[in-house]
Amino acid sequence: MTYTEYRPHLALAPYIDAYWQVIGDNMPMAVETILPDGCFDIIMNLGDDELPNPNGFFMKNEQSYLVGTMSRAIETTVSPQSHLIGVRFRPAGFAAFYRYESMHAFTDQTAEFEHSIDDR
Repeated sequence: MTYTEYRPHLALAPYIDAYWQVIGDNMPMAVETILPDGCFDIIMNLGDDELPNPNGFFMKNEQSYLVGTMSRAIETTVSPQSHLIGVRFRPAGFAAFYRYESMHAFTDQTAEFEHSIDDR
């Protein structure tokens, strides 16, 4: 498994912590622990369907997901054919691009994400 982070342009740095990518590299399945960081992520799955998270949520191929702020560490499985790319927003940075009635409702939740930037 390969995990790579990319820093945003300086103009976006107040809102975006990092862009990141996970590739399974045809390696055996791996379990990774993800620690809470106070951030929202948008994740796009470019690889195989991902195994359910502890809540039973699948990340399907060619779908995008919103992952809310986590209040506890979680374990996730990275499959040999995984290819995920993501945008990790700084705390409150997500709200600069998207408007939701309650960001608190996404705490410890993953949901399909289908909004365009024009939804503000």
